[in-house]
Amino acid sequence: MKLEKEEADYVATLFPEVEDIKQTNLRQKVIEAWIRGWRYGGWKLIEDIPYAPEIPKISNVEHTRAATRLAAEIARILKKDYNPDVNLDFVIAGALLHDVGKTLEYVDCAKEHIVKGPKAGRLIPHSISGVYLAMEVGVPLEVVLIIPHVIGETLVKTLEANIVKYANNLIADAVMKKELGIMQDEYVKKFMKL
Repeated sequence: MKLEKEEADYVATLFPEVEDIKQTNLRQKVIEAWIRGWRYGGWKLIEDIPYAPEIPKISNVEHTRAATRLAAEIARILKKDYNPDVNLDFVIAGALLHDVGKTLEYVDCAKEHIVKGPKAGRLIPHSISGVYLAMEVGVPLEVVLIIPHVIGETLVKTLEANIVKYANNLIADAVMKKELGIMQDEYVKKFMKL
């Protein structure tokens, strides 16, 4: 897939944390995964994708950025004080990609924002479609494994994956408690049914 500069600039503007990824190739692959999901999902704008269909006023971009900033800060502290081997690039890339699959999962939840979309919608969890998008553009396996780990769908556990998982869960709990009056585990039981 040829990256159009205009599309790449748009994604980088939405997710300025991508510039914190030191590895140029990884940074480009994160951007490419978002572009691919945006194209495949048929969204007019990436920022139209909701964090959750039941919480439409918070965008997936807003949530992803918050989870990324928190994960990066946790990683910096752990790297400085406890483990210099924490790969900050992998944490940032994994956090930026942990919900990229929502570009495909939520197409049936926001018809007014869709130009066209895949038929599967919520039948394929965003962790699965996110792995697909990341692998399709060549994101390193160490980063790809962070995507399903966020909701416990992998046997491989790395420190980087745990950092993203806990940052995501904290942000999710804060948002859901404020917006719905429930925590994430209650949300999953109530709304995440096929």
